[in-house]
Amino acid sequence: MLFALIWKTLPVSILSIVLAMLAGQSLPGTVIAFDTNRDGNLEIYLLDVEHGLTYNLTRHPADDSLPVWSPDGTRIVFASTRNHFRQLYVMDADGRNVRRLTYHSGYHDSPTWSPDGTQIAYQLIRGDGGEIYVMDADGRNPRNLTRNPAADSGPSWSPDGTQIAFASNRNGRVDLYSIVVETGEVTRLTDSARIDVRPAWLPDGTMLAFISYFVGSDQEIYVMDAAGGEPRNLTQHSANDVRFAWSPDSRFIAFASYREGNEELFIMDADGGQIRRLTYHPAEDRQPSWKP
Repeated sequence: MLFALIWKTLPVSILSIVLAMLAGQSLPGTVIAFDTNRDGNLEIYLLDVEHGLTYNLTRHPADDSLPVWSPDGTRIVFASTRNHFRQLYVMDADGRNVRRLTYHSGYHDSPTWSPDGTQIAYQLIRGDGGEIYVMDADGRNPRNLTRNPAADSGPSWSPDGTQIAFASNRNGRVDLYSIVVETGEVTRLTDSARIDVRPAWLPDGTMLAFISYFVGSDQEIYVMDAAGGEPRNLTQHSANDVRFAWSPDSRFIAFASYREGNEELFIMDADGGQIRRLTYHPAEDRQPSWKP
């Protein structure tokens, strides 16, 4: 408690130094961006995993959410309501230089960078459906990748940049699919009685993790071979485990969970072992993204 008080009252000059440490290269793989409503609205924070320090990057009265680091760790793409419709923005790793990327109407969700950092995929929701779009990293040349009347959501680039995994109800229930970015060829990845959403490729491309659940049951984090096979439940907990991210070295998964009553951040080994709690706050801490 005393440390937290000291942290909140640090002079701006010292805060700038600490922020530079968090956003810079001195702690590779140990900084997580996340969104939280601990300030009354959604803001994007940084968390130094090793020391437990947090810092508010956005400090804006609008809702800022869904942060995702660029592959080189210099920028963060995020969603914001600061221009009414939820649009996508990008900022430098220290929270400066905020630039708006999207300008079309609709609800923008789930931004994700291509592995080379030149493109961003996202979900655009209009009416009851959703489509997967791809645009240049500066917001230019947006194009509809899926073009399907179903609800397509949660895009995730494959590590080689050739495919995007996503969830869709195009065959009557929600399963995972992949689409080849250049050709638009779609492959079904799961065919389950469960609802499968929010896929995320393992950084080495060998596996795919995702959220899976039956209607009325709790959400769990599953993993399966990228080529297919039987999914395996990593979390096996009665609370909802949601919104997760692989660490850059593939050794850990950061995830949000309601197992403490409210949404908090946790970390576990890639095989589901050694679960540790990262945040301790009565607000909702969500949507982790590891700094490369």
